[in-house]
Order: sequence, then C-alpha cells, then structure tokens
Amino acid sequence: MKAPRAKVVIHPKDYTTVMPWDYKRILSASIWRGIITEAKGELRRGVLALHNDPNLPSAFTFSNIFAESSKGTKKGIIAEGDLTFYFTTPIKELMDLFVQALENGNFHPRFLKIENIDVKVQKIPVKPKMKLKTLSEVLVRAKTDLGRRDLYPTNPLFTKLIKSNLARKYYYINGDVPGDWLKIDVEWFKPKRYDYGKLGKYRVSYMGLTLEGPKDLIAVALTSGIGHKNALGFGMLTPREDEDLHGGGYL
Repeated sequence: MKAPRAKVVIHPKDYTTVMPWDYKRILSASIWRGIITEAKGELRRGVLALHNDPNLPSAFTFSNIFAESSKGTKKGIIAEGDLTFYFTTPIKELMDLFVQALENGNFHPRFLKIENIDVKVQKIPVKPKMKLKTLSEVLVRAKTDLGRRDLYPTNPLFTKLIKSNLARKYYYINGDVPGDWLKIDVEWFKPKRYDYGKLGKYRVSYMGLTLEGPKDLIAVALTSGIGHKNALGFGMLTPREDEDLHGGGYL
C-alpha cells in the first residue's frame, strides 16, 4: 500500500514573495477552484457536493509553503526563491484534477506571481508502524463549558480527538469502521501560538510521532492529515526518514 502525494515547486516571477499570515486560507480556496475548474459532468457535480457539504470530513490537506529563506514580519511572511509545498488526498480523482489544474495553469493564489510550476506525484510506502513528522502544524480543538480550547499533546484529549477524527474520515472513505485501533506516540513537540489573520488565532504544535496500527488507517492519516482544519493546510505528515522534505518552520 502506498499513499500519493504531489510535490509542487513554484517558480515565482519575482525572487521575493510576500505572503499574508493567513495564506493557507487563500491557498485552500485556490486548490478548490483549480479542482472544480478541471472537473466536468458527473465528476464536477460530485466535487461541488464534496466542497459544499460542511458535514463531510476534509477531502485533502497540504503542507506549509517552504522557501529557500524566509522571515516573519508584521506585513506577512517574506519568502525568497522558489516555493515548495506538498498536497495529498485519499481521493484519486481529486489528485488527478489538482495535477491537471497545475499543468493547465488553473492555480492562481492571489499572493503569487507565477512564472511556471513543476509538479510530481510521489508514492509513500505505508507501513503498520511509521515514525513521522509534521509538514504543517497540528491543530486539535475541544469544546468545553468555557468555550473552544486548542490543545497541546500534553492534554490526554489530544490523541483521543485525533483518533476520533481519523475514524470519521476512514468511515467516509471506506464505508466502515477500522478493524483495529491506532496507537499514537508523540515523541516530541514544539508548541506555537499564531495569529492567522482572518483564520483566527490558534495554539498549534509541530511534532514527531509514531503511528502503529492498520495500514489502511495510517494511510488515511498520511493522505488526509491529523487533527482539525486539514483542508486549510493543518496536520500534514511525512516519514521522518524522508530527508528530501522539510519540517517545522514559519511557513
């Protein structure tokens, strides 16, 4: 079993790109627009239904944007050189449509002036026990009597909510519940507090963790992300031994 992932390398027209702190909101909307533009007929109707139904779990996730160098400022994130991010989904049709959108020039985040884009679909082997790290920050939210709380891995609810979220996605993708449960071992984490502009203020975590359990459930974590707000670019994972990939950081 392998999990698909698209590596997207953007060559901007200008060497320096200024990205707003809530660029993930813009990037998510641009991904959806590209996918919808490429979809035709019955497939388009299915994509629109998926996009418009708030009760369905996230259909994809993507990583932070990584640059040759970057720094955070009050105006946003100043990134220099080529920009790279990773996109993944458990739905083959969405992967195909997103790649087509990139190849056909139907991907237009408004903070980017794009010269051209390189895209390559990679296959990540899925194992029953995997050491992973985050390619974007993990957000885990709980409703309490005092209102919404964003949790860190030190809270016992953190892994419990990740498991229930994954089970919901698994049911949507496979039509049943996973046969065995998943063990999550968070080995290290870096807590962060970000103001994402229109996305809001969140407490999030970058982390290294080990997942152990059924391969098809681990595949859901790799292709859908963990935690909440995955379609806005939170919770993407990658094998720790994959040295080609970034981890942590502003972007």
